[in-house]
Amino acid sequence: HLILYTWISHTVDALSDLKDLKTNSNFAEAFYLVLTQPSLLQSHFNNLETLINDWLFDPLDSDELTRRVRRGLHHQTLFNNVHKNDRQLQQALSDLDFAKERLIQAEKFSTLGQMVSGIAHEINNPVSFVKGNVSHVADYAQDLIDLLELYSEEYPDPSSTIQDRIEEIDLEFLLEDLPQVIESMKSGTERIRQLV
Repeated sequence: HLILYTWISHTVDALSDLKDLKTNSNFAEAFYLVLTQPSLLQSHFNNLETLINDWLFDPLDSDELTRRVRRGLHHQTLFNNVHKNDRQLQQALSDLDFAKERLIQAEKFSTLGQMVSGIAHEINNPVSFVKGNVSHVADYAQDLIDLLELYSEEYPDPSSTIQDRIEEIDLEFLLEDLPQVIESMKSGTERIRQLV
């Protein structure tokens, strides 16, 4: 047997997986080839050294993977002193092609995950900036509204110029709508953050 084990994430407990496989009588004497990343292998090499026979690093070189699998199969043939017939070899090579496809897919998903994570981070930064400033805008707007109300109490008879401007901007509607607009902006930025 040849076990091709793919290990590309810190969240996977490869040590436990490999120990479990080694305790299975069908796979105890198998040739173990681990496809991984240098940082993962270095961090656990002392514990893995007795469990694995060979390793190959990501990014995948399919020719090198083929050579390593052939070497592993050859090693197992010599070790067990068993001659594999053409059918078994073809099955092993077919399994290798399937494993290569799965590894390539896993690598694509890993790359996609890193890209999406980077995009999410880039979106979150400006959204956080906007969200933080909307709170200040809400406070400033309330202060200005309070000040306008105080002015209208202190000076109940504005000049005709001011009166014309009040009508032009529809001050009553503006004072009513501005807090709602700010709340809508707060809600929008929060929704973007949740989506990200």
